[in-house]
Amino acid sequence: PNNQADDPEEHFGLGEFKKKPYEDEYQLRYKLQQETVRDLYTIKFANDVNLIESVVADDNSLHIRSSTEIQALVSDLATWPVRLRWEAERGYVIGYPRRAKDPNYMGESNRVKFHTGNVVTGPATVTVIAIDAHGNVDTKSIQIGINAAGEPNVEILTLGTQRASGQVFNANLDQYKLVCYIQTNGMYIQPYTGMKSIWIGRDGYWWTKVHNCYGGKLICWMVPEHYNAPSTLPPNTPPPLGTIATAVMAEINDN
Repeated sequence: PNNQADDPEEHFGLGEFKKKPYEDEYQLRYKLQQETVRDLYTIKFANDVNLIESVVADDNSLHIRSSTEIQALVSDLATWPVRLRWEAERGYVIGYPRRAKDPNYMGESNRVKFHTGNVVTGPATVTVIAIDAHGNVDTKSIQIGINAAGEPNVEILTLGTQRASGQVFNANLDQYKLVCYIQTNGMYIQPYTGMKSIWIGRDGYWWTKVHNCYGGKLICWMVPEHYNAPSTLPPNTPPPLGTIATAVMAEINDN
């Protein structure tokens, strides 16, 4: 079927129809998903493959909101062309464009810039995956330390009757977790036990379901990972020992 712009349907399976520049014709181009699926069936992992000699960073210790360049040294024994893919468990990686049409020319594709992001601290693992012309695969990783740019902090952005959300800053999520209570005549984790350890994205944003039909106050603590949060507490209980940040919101601002 046609869409509202009277153009062919854009997506079909693992491909998409793209209009040629300055022409009225369309061509089928495979999407990233197709490349990924193809790789899963064609790449070959082997212990004796050594496509990457080393991975080095200009700086192995960074503060939040900073960056460094990382370079993968590809072996002279690799069969060209060699494709490189980069992944980061925290922060994000930006690659440089290729500078030549020669398939054997790496340009600066073996050199990328790693950005720490804005909020989360702790070591980040950056991994490069090399795939040669025969489908052989080699991977190597490097750890980049990410240090706080200020004091730990947690914010509550929204509070409704069924959901709450916010963001944390300058916290190591491998060492600390977020616990939230609804306070009325007491402090309750009700009825969602997930409020004892709330999922936080690597950009620092979090959300949780809440049972707040009585218009209670939301109290959030950043506590050590090993802290076993009670399901109920007396009203106005102080944060436990080791808490690095707290936040309170008393009024509903989200429907």
